[in-house]
Amino acid sequence: MATIAQFENLVGKTVCIRTLRSASNRTRARIRERGGSDGSFVVESVSSNVPAFSGLSGILFRQTSFNAGNREPWRGWLLVEEIEIVS
Repeated sequence: MATIAQFENLVGKTVCIRTLRSASNRTRARIRERGGSDGSFVVESVSSNVPAFSGLSGILFRQTSFNAGNREPWRGWLLVEEIEIVS
């Protein structure tokens, strides 16, 4: 499992992530649908208290690739406890 400290050093960088076995269907879908072929995202922000997650730690990601039909890349929070860094 990734830790919040690991992501604090990665703000502004592209990382490849994957879900843990215990991850929610929501997290699995976001990585599958928005993470491109390799699960890569840009780390935009880190918070140890995300209100949408009842105060749990989360990472704000931005998708690195998106189709021409979308005006902007997807941005969204994922729970730290549901993901791990691949590279």
